[in-house]
Amino acid sequence: MGLETVNDDGTARLHQLDTANPTGTDNKNQGDDHIRNIKKAIKDQFSGISGDTSSGAVTATAAELNKLDGCTATTSNLNALAGIDNIFNVIYPIGCIYESTDSTDPSTLFTGTTWTAFGQGKMLVGLDPNDTDFDSTSDSGGSKTVTLTTDQIPSHNHSFSGSSGSAGSHSHTYSGSTSNHGGHTHGFTDYTYQESISQGGDSTAGMSQGLGSGDSDNDNYPARPRSATTSSGGSHTHTYSGTTSSHSGHNHSVSGTSGNKGGGEAHDNMPPYIVVYRWKRDS
Repeated sequence: MGLETVNDDGTARLHQLDTANPTGTDNKNQGDDHIRNIKKAIKDQFSGISGDTSSGAVTATAAELNKLDGCTATTSNLNALAGIDNIFNVIYPIGCIYESTDSTDPSTLFTGTTWTAFGQGKMLVGLDPNDTDFDSTSDSGGSKTVTLTTDQIPSHNHSFSGSSGSAGSHSHTYSGSTSNHGGHTHGFTDYTYQESISQGGDSTAGMSQGLGSGDSDNDNYPARPRSATTSSGGSHTHTYSGTTSSHSGHNHSVSGTSGNKGGGEAHDNMPPYIVVYRWKRDS
């Protein structure tokens, strides 16, 4: 027969074998060579299975081996997934955050791990080494509500201006009464001729004559000031009334600043949010 040729450098493969060999007319030596080729191809093709007692037997079924069909993972990839505990460590290493809408503690889901509730009522912020408020994972802050201070609101005022309508040409009447000050007198300064007083003349002549400072009589007697007091009119009031002069049609402009408004209460400082359960892995 024509014995098939397989690689002799450790890279023999099953596809190099010819299923027609050995033929029924092949002699014993040719059959032995064919068996040797089969062993060589199997051993080279499955070089990772040494067959010694330390490596153990291959127990995977064909269905289980077929699950690897099309797998492109490297040995390192597969080693990273060796054992369910390692999967936990790959997906949720210590210090990672786990969020869920289910209240189940992740320590019951991932055997051998421990978790604590983390950041209740707080939102997460990415670390920023250039901002002292966010440069460490231990930083926290913020408020649900804020009451603005005067320094925090924009500088502003509220002005107003306007003009009243014109009422046309008009005047205003007024009337009233003074308050009662009881009985009283009024002091005043009077001027009279010195001659009238010194020669027994009328001491009240100054009032009737309308003299004032700097006046004098025909004899050049100057008018002299003297203090006098009115008699008391008893307890009384004074009434008054009148009409202002008429002004042509006009209006009045007004301006000023409005009064204060606002209650100074805190306002909502929250962005839109949705609540979930959150834990941090401790071990």
